[in-house]
Amino acid sequence: MNTILRWRICVPKNRILNPCHLNITPAREGVVHSHDFAELFWVEQGVGIHLINGNEREMQMGDLCMIRPWKDSHKLRALAPDFMIYNVAFPLKVLRDLQKHYFNDSYFWGGTGHEPEIYHLTEIERQWMNAAGRELLRAPQKRLILDRFLLNLLCSTGQAHPDHLRACPPWLRLACQLIHEPEHFSRGTHAFATLARRSPEHVARSLRKYTGKTPSEVVNQARIEYAAGQLASTTREIQDIAMDCGYESLSHFYKLFHKTLGTSPRRYRQEHFISPARILFPSNAPSDSGA
Repeated sequence: MNTILRWRICVPKNRILNPCHLNITPAREGVVHSHDFAELFWVEQGVGIHLINGNEREMQMGDLCMIRPWKDSHKLRALAPDFMIYNVAFPLKVLRDLQKHYFNDSYFWGGTGHEPEIYHLTEIERQWMNAAGRELLRAPQKRLILDRFLLNLLCSTGQAHPDHLRACPPWLRLACQLIHEPEHFSRGTHAFATLARRSPEHVARSLRKYTGKTPSEVVNQARIEYAAGQLASTTREIQDIAMDCGYESLSHFYKLFHKTLGTSPRRYRQEHFISPARILFPSNAPSDSGA
């Protein structure tokens, strides 16, 4: 039998979020239940079983799960006495507002499958989540606090990333993010494998599986995006920008830039460059009226 938990009954009035630490023991497993509110939890320590929509999934330290209102029925069972989770519950309206303003797709909050996805947090993400959880416990009951936490969380777990990164495991998604920094992409595919902390062969296989791209394509995309930003916002020499990107051959840089953006670096600058004076002193900018 499935019990339905309701926000107005379970949570004290005037609360916008309900964060808490829970030690799941055999005596405190509870019953299978669903909610009319949103919920997420991550495992702080230990190992347990998540009974979700009729299936069992093992969860261990660093695993994160987003429970979808009305759709998911679940309970947790401890496999050891030290099974600790951190749980955050909040009203359905907050979830709908975030989806309306920032996401607007069906993938939002836990995925579209029969079960919500389990996210395996990286060490950096896990440390951030634990720190954010401690802050929520002492923070005031304000929508701003909750929205900040949820938006950071959704960006961290990949739901705010392009579709081709959403399915990537956390270690690969993090490498795809970090490779956009000049200090990394300038060193090429070797840096990408280093960021992923996997062998180049494993990185290449995984990248092809989840994104359909090669490491070279990902690195070159990051380089060209950086170059385009430099061309549109600075007056630096094109050759200097190419060298910053890690290209020793200017002709090779031109070739890849044209292949990626369909135009030459010089033409791109002519079409996209905006002088700072036009922003700081708009009166000097040409009038739209043509006068």
